[in-house]
Amino acid sequence: MPELQTNRKFKYYDIIAIAFITCLITANLGATKLWQFGSLTLPGGILVFPMLYVLNDILTEVYGFTASRKVIWLALFSNLFLTLVLYVVVYLPPSEHWNNNEAFIQIFSLTPRIFVASLVSYFIGELLNASIISTLKIMLEGRNFALRAILSTCVGAFIETAIFASIAFGLKLPVSHLLSMIFTLTALKVLYELAVLPITVKVTCYLKKVENMDSYEKPSWHGVMGWSK
Repeated sequence: MPELQTNRKFKYYDIIAIAFITCLITANLGATKLWQFGSLTLPGGILVFPMLYVLNDILTEVYGFTASRKVIWLALFSNLFLTLVLYVVVYLPPSEHWNNNEAFIQIFSLTPRIFVASLVSYFIGELLNASIISTLKIMLEGRNFALRAILSTCVGAFIETAIFASIAFGLKLPVSHLLSMIFTLTALKVLYELAVLPITVKVTCYLKKVENMDSYEKPSWHGVMGWSK
């Protein structure tokens, strides 16, 4: 069973990593708008955010837990950098020739609670997703990738949504509304994964063949920022 090597050059790993980071940043920017879907009010980021679980499943299944963990950290710091830059830009004195300052502030001023909720929930949810799919792969000897992907997303998405909603809205919404939000957003993320599952399976099989890589790696928290276990 091949393991990830630091000196190996993979054809598609960097592309998937860039796609993952792009999806996270796009989802967080899109989340600044709320839209109506029937009786539901949803953040715009829901159109993109579930793709993080799909890409995480592919990364973990093909390249291993360590490779997935590294991308999760890179995406976290990229999002943190964007947020901090926008925070500074919001407080720059506006030009006298620009009349959109109030709208810009209203859109890009994140409250500390939303900021913390977003970072913490994303980080825990994605690491949990990668941990589950890696552990189940070893237990099931590589079988049933589709089932493992769905199960890991169910758990990861539920925990991620529950953490975000609790931190961001825990003292502002009734418990019934909070639970409804958590279960609705979790269901949408899982349905998204189910909808693209045939493509996910085909892409994963293709990558295993092209990269000559099919990692079986027990989740480990040693060497968080590097390739070492």
